[in-house]
Amino acid sequence: MFFDWYKFSVSKIQDYQGRAGRMEFLCFFTCQIIFSGLFAIVDKFVTGLPIVLPLFLVLTAVPTILICIRRLHDVGLSGFWMLLILIFPIFLIGLFFWPSEQEPNQYGFTERLVNFKPKPMKPLIEGTGYEQLQNPAPAILEKERREEDKNKVKKN
Repeated sequence: MFFDWYKFSVSKIQDYQGRAGRMEFLCFFTCQIIFSGLFAIVDKFVTGLPIVLPLFLVLTAVPTILICIRRLHDVGLSGFWMLLILIFPIFLIGLFFWPSEQEPNQYGFTERLVNFKPKPMKPLIEGTGYEQLQNPAPAILEKERREEDKNKVKKN
């Protein structure tokens, strides 16, 4: 679940006007901490030089700033408050606990935060029963119709 939110947040790299709820924000930073720790270990024991971690931090700097701006929007503040967070990073902790505005505000609605559900995966090979899961009645009727047609052909 954490990684799904992380991928969702990184995929919103062009979106600085929307909103990001507490769960999205928390999962993003949890994954950032885990990945940073893993890359620090790789730097320490594999490369011996600080190469991988700084590269990771540079590549994720823009998504990190944008999710902070979207989180500020979620609590009803302008993205310019990010300047205060850049100067005093301790205020970043407040964004973890500040409750979201439940009603739509000037930055948008919260439906993507509340209704986030993973979509069912479609199988790679068609005809493996996925069609029956979507609407079983037509599939059953189609199967019965095919059997009747086979029986008619056999009788003739």
